[in-house]
Amino acid sequence: MRIGGFALAVIAMAATGALAGNAPKGCYEKSWNKWELKKLPLQKVTALRLEANLGAIPENKPQAYGRLMARFRETGEAWLETAYECSNTGAGFACASYCDGSVFVLSSVGGSLQVMPPNGVLLAGPDCKGSSATLKMNADQQPFLLARRGGKACPAR
Repeated sequence: MRIGGFALAVIAMAATGALAGNAPKGCYEKSWNKWELKKLPLQKVTALRLEANLGAIPENKPQAYGRLMARFRETGEAWLETAYECSNTGAGFACASYCDGSVFVLSSVGGSLQVMPPNGVLLAGPDCKGSSATLKMNADQQPFLLARRGGKACPAR
């Protein structure tokens, strides 16, 4: 999947942290409990997971790839997802979703990974079919900060 030059430039400017020379690898997650969600009434996502550079390498060998997954208030315990591929911008990774081609930014913040979907990212069931929802930043436009899980692989969902 190719990211247009203009979109890539916009995303590069939006990235706030630099990733060390290599793409991140492993499992990154964040969950919000009911008390945290009560303070964030406009937030639709209840859990967010990013699998970075895990699984089969896509044929075009992007600089980073993986799967972005989330649970939403309206979908309950079901995980919705999209595969993605990224290009290193020098200030982070500009990533494109397979489900709808939308662009989001990955950048490193300490040992964590920041996910910034400026215009939202469509997540859906397997093969981008079935139930769907759009991952958007909160009303305060803050990116999502995901902590690295202990092992390289994400636990079964």
